[in-house]
Amino acid sequence: MKKYIPIILYPYVFLIGMLTLMGLLKVLDEETLNAMAGGLGIGLILIALISLYTFICAILCIVYVVQLLGKKHSALEVAKINRTIKCVQIPAYLINFVVGFIGATTVFGLGFALIAVIVDFIAICMTGLFGAVAAIKLHKQGGIGGGGAVVCALGSFIYCIDVLIALILPAKCKKVENI
Repeated sequence: MKKYIPIILYPYVFLIGMLTLMGLLKVLDEETLNAMAGGLGIGLILIALISLYTFICAILCIVYVVQLLGKKHSALEVAKINRTIKCVQIPAYLINFVVGFIGATTVFGLGFALIAVIVDFIAICMTGLFGAVAAIKLHKQGGIGGGGAVVCALGSFIYCIDVLIALILPAKCKKVENI
């Protein structure tokens, strides 16, 4: 499970970066911020670091999903990984929603709200892949039909439904493995 930590922490890293940027913008003036970053602007540096972390997490996610598609991993194992990732990220999604909502209430915060939506979208795309793999593997093991696998796979990319699927799939997998 340790190798999934960068993906698990993705929304938290974004939140820390965004809240740091919001705090710096409130506390320091523009001239001081530019001087701190060697003229580039601390905001650009934070955005570049978050973008780099996003890219790394996306690559890791693709690599892990390809590995999990192999025969070496059971549907139950993948479903448990998906459940862990989704459940650990719930607080980050809630905080991100609140920060984005607060940002959307002011003209200056609209950029933060847009970034929050984009990061939520990226995070659910990354974690949705794990749910889709779990559904595919469960279908191959005979635990759910083709239609159920498609619903679970697509539902893994929809807010709130993804968590329900992440909680239900491991139980379905256990039933199949106990037969």
